[in-house]
Amino acid sequence: MMCRWSGWGIWFNPGRMKLSDQSVAFKNIKTGKVDQFAANNIESCEWIRLANRPAIKMRLKNDGLEMNFQDFEKLKTFVKQNWRKELDVREPCVKGWNYGTAKFVGSMLEFEVDDESCFDIPLAHVSNCTATKNEVTLEFHQNDDCAVSLLELRFHIPTDNAIDDDKAEQFRKNVMEEAGIIQETGKALAHFDQILCATPRGRYDVKIYPSFLSLHGKTFDYKIPIATILRLLLLPHQDGRRMFFVVRNIFLLSS
Repeated sequence: MMCRWSGWGIWFNPGRMKLSDQSVAFKNIKTGKVDQFAANNIESCEWIRLANRPAIKMRLKNDGLEMNFQDFEKLKTFVKQNWRKELDVREPCVKGWNYGTAKFVGSMLEFEVDDESCFDIPLAHVSNCTATKNEVTLEFHQNDDCAVSLLELRFHIPTDNAIDDDKAEQFRKNVMEEAGIIQETGKALAHFDQILCATPRGRYDVKIYPSFLSLHGKTFDYKIPIATILRLLLLPHQDGRRMFFVVRNIFLLSS
């Protein structure tokens, strides 16, 4: 049995979803990138109401994935018949409290109030995490496709004088284990000084590492994972003498 739907989205990325008894595949209609995983890798399925539409969260045995969807009964029947899983309905907490319990589940940070889900954070979107005595600050990669995006979130973690463990530091370590932070370690494969870029505008020192590109400028720094690069283009300039080297990746366009 196989089902197809359009109008899905994974973390604000619209696309098309195809479900079969063996696998789940999502194709991003903007980039053409296809994400696919086996049905036997699904740990659980939950149906959640969001602000303006419902969503299904498929938790994998080694990761987390969330998708927007609007056809509950059809999907519930498919999940039960083909994957032998129950599609649980999970009601979100709407009390408006700003205190609760933070749990780390795989690559997700889940915040609950009275055992009800308040919000989830995919830790791969975290760009930096710092901790003080009783506060942890999470910084996020900017989403250029959204008019408004969350860039910083702070957690206050009460201290317990009877326990020697630094709860804030342990919280930070848990975040850093799954965060999408790229460190410049080892020797660069190639290094180009003061390369003039059209986007982002300015001159940058470009270093090529095995897993990412590093752009170091006067004001801003950028790190582009190799895995996010979709294509490389060499385009002629209108003056007929120069060429544009274009790196097209999932999040931004650099040249």
